Amino acid sequence: MVAVIIIVFVPPPEMEGAEEPWIPDCNEGQTRECVRGPCEGIQTCINGSWNKCTVEVICTPGTKTPCVVEHCSSAYKICNNCGTGYGECIAPE
Repeated sequence: MVAVIIIVFVPPPEMEGAEEPWIPDCNEGQTRECVRGPCEGIQTCINGSWNKCTVEVICTPGTKTPCVVEHCSSAYKICNNCGTGYGECIAPE
């Protein structure tokens, strides 16, 4: 003779339909550094979750902009590959 025992878990009434409380990943307005491709950016906490990584572009990568170095007004600086800033001011030789 073989006996088979089946155990069924029935949650108590106070657990039925109960969900785990939601715990936010971050605090509203909090920021952190992030990387998107080769570029550094910032993520901001919105509604308890991290927003996408945002890279603040201030120039077109590779473009030259006039600058002054050692009283030379024909110098230039080049926008970096991410468009987030410029390199050193370069004086023509």
